[in-house]
Amino acid sequence: MKHILYLMHIPWGWIKQRPHFFAEKLAEDAVVDVKYKQPFKVTKKHLLTSNSETISNLFIDSFFMFPWHKLPILKYFTLEWSQSLSLRFSLKRKAKYDFIWLTSPALYPCIGAVNKGAKIIYDCMDDIAEFPSSKSSPVYCEQLVNWEIGLMKHADIVLCSSAYLKEKVISRSGIDRDIHVINNAISLPRIASFDSYPSKVQEAINLLKLPKCSLLYIGTISQWFDFKLICEALDKNKDVQLVLVGPKDCEIPSHKQLHYIGSVERQYIYSLMEQASALVMPFIVNELIRSVNPVKMYEYIYMEKPIIAPHYGEMEKFLPYVNLYHSNEEFMSLVTQLCEGELQITTEKGKEMKAFAEKNTWESRYEEVKKLLFKEYLI
Repeated sequence: MKHILYLMHIPWGWIKQRPHFFAEKLAEDAVVDVKYKQPFKVTKKHLLTSNSETISNLFIDSFFMFPWHKLPILKYFTLEWSQSLSLRFSLKRKAKYDFIWLTSPALYPCIGAVNKGAKIIYDCMDDIAEFPSSKSSPVYCEQLVNWEIGLMKHADIVLCSSAYLKEKVISRSGIDRDIHVINNAISLPRIASFDSYPSKVQEAINLLKLPKCSLLYIGTISQWFDFKLICEALDKNKDVQLVLVGPKDCEIPSHKQLHYIGSVERQYIYSLMEQASALVMPFIVNELIRSVNPVKMYEYIYMEKPIIAPHYGEMEKFLPYVNLYHSNEEFMSLVTQLCEGELQITTEKGKEMKAFAEKNTWESRYEEVKKLLFKEYLI
């Protein structure tokens, strides 16, 4: 059985994303050692969800990468050797790895800790250079780009989560090479009934049930969230309540119709979506967002609910199952139409939405990955 070192730049317990799903699927065919970067902020640690399913051949541990770029005195130094050393200490056994899987160029300095000869797989899930935390430090941002160029040169396989991101990475690196676009997907929910819910989940269900029109957002809440637009829409529609579920790394404005629940275990997410009048993704469309193929869109579509989201290139593949807006006025209009019952999903359209989601599962995406690995390396 092949042995994979799987390096993640997000915590294992953070809201479940692409790296978590691929790690779990890879463990069906290989031994996978997951090493995730520990969160530096204590507030993020408090937001981690706790439940983690035990999977054969999947071993999960963390290692610490000190964020030198966030310290004024050291932000002009990359200190790559320290990151490699940190990972080396966390590798408790002298395993010989066949593959190193990286989810971010920020992890590139770590590969020096691993045996030579391991094949490198770079799964580019986001445009990391466009994150606010990267752009706030020009020196670090430039280093991230240089590390990404290193991965583009040396990786045996490069994956991207969207076509836009692929073109962005090629343009930024100046390296035109084979990159395989493998979109995000859905993990179909297991049918489950709950006699009771944790208090904050029950609170969210109550909030979603009560109003004439309830909106639900599930996912990370950060600087790309369009709070100005949301608050204007809530001011205009007094019967609308918006519930936010997920970790946050920004301040959420105070509004009597806006409710932040925090992170909840994944097993309850679909129960929450079932109660909402509509599912929303009110993002500010910038360069970071243009590269995103949202996992939540597949999950939203599965629920056969009205969906409201901003228009950009990657979102067009979800038509006609989503209502896309080009302006604040169009968003306001869609919320009004929702409240007036004009965005209802017909039985036929609901069946089409469910079928679309069922064709776009993480199982089907992993089959694409496996074909690449089998073709090249007989994993």
